[in-house]
Amino acid sequence: MTALAVLFLNFCWVIAAVAFPQPRTVFRDNISNQSVPLPLESWGDSRVMFMYAHIDDMEAAAGGLARSLHEMGKQVFIVIMTNGDKGCSNTEICGNATNAELAAIRQEEQYNSGAILGIPKENMFFLGYEDCLLKSYTRNEVTQKLVSIMRITQPNIVMTWDTSTYFNMIPSEGWWDLGFHPDHQYSGELTLDAVWFAGETRMWPDLGAAWRPQFVYFWAYNPDVVPSHYFDITGAAQTAKTEAFLQMKSQYNNPSEMRAMMFMLGVQMQTTCNLPEGVMAEGFQYILW
Repeated sequence: MTALAVLFLNFCWVIAAVAFPQPRTVFRDNISNQSVPLPLESWGDSRVMFMYAHIDDMEAAAGGLARSLHEMGKQVFIVIMTNGDKGCSNTEICGNATNAELAAIRQEEQYNSGAILGIPKENMFFLGYEDCLLKSYTRNEVTQKLVSIMRITQPNIVMTWDTSTYFNMIPSEGWWDLGFHPDHQYSGELTLDAVWFAGETRMWPDLGAAWRPQFVYFWAYNPDVVPSHYFDITGAAQTAKTEAFLQMKSQYNNPSEMRAMMFMLGVQMQTTCNLPEGVMAEGFQYILW
């Protein structure tokens, strides 16, 4: 078969795949608009890596899942790209702290949270970039750091921020910075870059052997978009998630408000995913890779 014939057949295959896609269990049923449970049974001995912009992002997005993965005996890693040196809501704890001191406070809070979720310190990676200024650093520099971590730890599953902005989620309606934060969406983009480059043998071979994760998920938090997957955190997982988030003491004054926020996130995803009343859930959007 000539090279031209092979090229033509490949072209036909791509057209057919787009026009007549095969059903995939990893995607939601767009007709019924129904999410499906995360396929944890198919993950086997997978290593799972959460890659987010800030300390406390992972707890809000997937704290219940992280704790459950630990209880299932899976290895869980966290990569946090910024140092949290700009956010202080509890002036008694950090009101007089310098940016460097605040960054140290935030890192200790992450360690305390990890202890509740079952994630050891050695599985946490802090890139240390300035909070709110992730975009000011060279994309190539940040990506290389992420690629190095990915090749060392070799995660099979990666979870990160959605790269899209959602202006339906405005701060005045209680969504804080979920709909848009310059670090949030950009950290998702950087993660996708790293997933791609980590699997390319000729890209930065000095950073280790090529490795590409099998699955990538975005945190699904938009109430107007039904995600592909959910994870039921009703009960102990929801409790652990909340207690882990409460370790971020520099970020709030009233623990009751934070408990209410964690409850709201679980109920919101129950509604968005069309789950039975009383179920608390975390949502995730599978990304075709």
